[in-house]
Amino acid sequence: MGLLLRTVSYAVGSGRVRLVIVVLTGWLVNSLTAQGQTPADSIRVEAETGTLTGVSVATATAGYSGRGYVTGLDDAADKITLTFTAKAGLYELAVGYASPFGDKGIDLSTGQK
Repeated sequence: MGLLLRTVSYAVGSGRVRLVIVVLTGWLVNSLTAQGQTPADSIRVEAETGTLTGVSVATATAGYSGRGYVTGLDDAADKITLTFTAKAGLYELAVGYASPFGDKGIDLSTGQK
């Protein structure tokens, strides 16, 4: 899986952070990396460990990390919700994915929970 990255900056207040990933058809989502101010603040969450709605975990395409990647994002209601705990600070959020049918758009929704 040749991974591409989409990166956004996000200021986090201390506590739990919820990130909802909604993408267009064809993406194979691998992971989320939240790069903090120091290496000790950085967090990596495998997509397949999130709350999956209308999608599934697969392993057919090589190159993923963890135990697989999330596929089946082909309906407007399909999504991956990743929740992690972070201390306050600015994070660069990077979503690792493959897009075998060409690059697509992405919608990231963040909120603390």
